[in-house]
Amino acid sequence: MRIERLDIYGYGKWVDTTFDLSKDVHLFYGMNEAGKSTLMSFIHSILFGFPTRNSTLLRYEPRESSRYGGKITGHDPRFGEVIIERIHGKVTGNVTVTLEDGTTGTDELLDSIMHGLTRESFQNIFSFSLTDIENVHKLNKNQLSRYLLNIGAHGTEYYLELVDQFQADADKIYRPSGRVLELNKPLSALEK
Repeated sequence: MRIERLDIYGYGKWVDTTFDLSKDVHLFYGMNEAGKSTLMSFIHSILFGFPTRNSTLLRYEPRESSRYGGKITGHDPRFGEVIIERIHGKVTGNVTVTLEDGTTGTDELLDSIMHGLTRESFQNIFSFSLTDIENVHKLNKNQLSRYLLNIGAHGTEYYLELVDQFQADADKIYRPSGRVLELNKPLSALEK
């Protein structure tokens, strides 16, 4: 789904605000505390639910409005125009999805539109923070490779955990400078 419009009823500092995203490229910029991260969080919250009160994520409940939430209008090749509205209600908010043909639904329809993406996978693929960018220069070649793999592909955390486990298992049986490891003993004997 391509996001074409954000209608914010109340989310953090944003109250009764609309952003038209129908053009191909958009750049949000501004001073610290201008609301850039809040906009990104708004998109995450509408698509995946408001963070719970005990979550580490910020809830961005508005101070200037009693309405918490908003809607995203987008276009999906399968459904045409899609409107996803989430407002204050149950723990993660009440969501209503409206398709171009008039069909309405809730979480199940939204999950179908999102192809089963979770908040975490969506953030790994489509979102990155200033902190992520600022710390890239501190990475060595292997760390940079892992970072790029992690932001570029869904499920890479599992893959990276497997790589680490394989490396740890390999280190238990062979190291170039090892003498008493399982594979080093026969290699040493062979060399003699």
